[in-house]
Amino acid sequence: MIKNFSNNYFQFSYDQSQQDMKASGINILNIRDLEFLVFSKEAEISFKKKLDEYKKNGIEFVSLRTEQDFMVSKILSQNNFIFIETLFKPELILKNKFKCNSQVKIEEAVEKDMKELKKIAATSFVKDRFHFDKRFNKKVGGNRYSFWVENAFLNKNLFLFKITLDKEILGFFILEYSQKKNVYWHLTAVKDKFQGKGLGYDIWKSFLNKHYDEGILKVQTAISSNNIPAMNLYSKLSFKFSGGLNTYHKFLD
Repeated sequence: MIKNFSNNYFQFSYDQSQQDMKASGINILNIRDLEFLVFSKEAEISFKKKLDEYKKNGIEFVSLRTEQDFMVSKILSQNNFIFIETLFKPELILKNKFKCNSQVKIEEAVEKDMKELKKIAATSFVKDRFHFDKRFNKKVGGNRYSFWVENAFLNKNLFLFKITLDKEILGFFILEYSQKKNVYWHLTAVKDKFQGKGLGYDIWKSFLNKHYDEGILKVQTAISSNNIPAMNLYSKLSFKFSGGLNTYHKFLD
């Protein structure tokens, strides 16, 4: 559950992801939308005290994501936060279908697919923030995405689609539809042995064509600045990029 904190100096929202804690084995706090209401020595002291309070309450690690701001970045640096990535949120207004001759099939995943889909999730991502932060074991990032697929399959608000070619699963998409005829792509993946072979472009076009046929007006997602191939793919598909959110990590030791 997302909660909010505010005082005379700053405010933010926060939660604790059971998925991240299960993957890492440590007590993680996620802070979002940090905003300093005033920049002063008192504000810096108050922020440090808040971090010390979390440490006393058993928090071992903080992942913080906020809008790009020099003064905020300075305060975070002074408190030994390490910059990890910029998260971009590209979107595409669907105006027409893409020319696509792909033979891939898109179907909702079923229980028997889960073992393969979780394996793909555990091995397909190397550009995410937990892989980028070398202080974490490489298995943490893989486990996190594997749990993500598992949770999505059980979540009634999300749709887990598998992509197949000649009956072999190539990858998956986790989607969330809104009542405003928008769709958000939470997580997308192609099996590592098929990456770099041009299949991604056709698969992504196939999904966009599926959405067009569904009457979807807008497609949104999120991409790490560390994932250059994905950035290039979405640019090629004419997604528009707006301002990013900076992600910072800190161990409370």
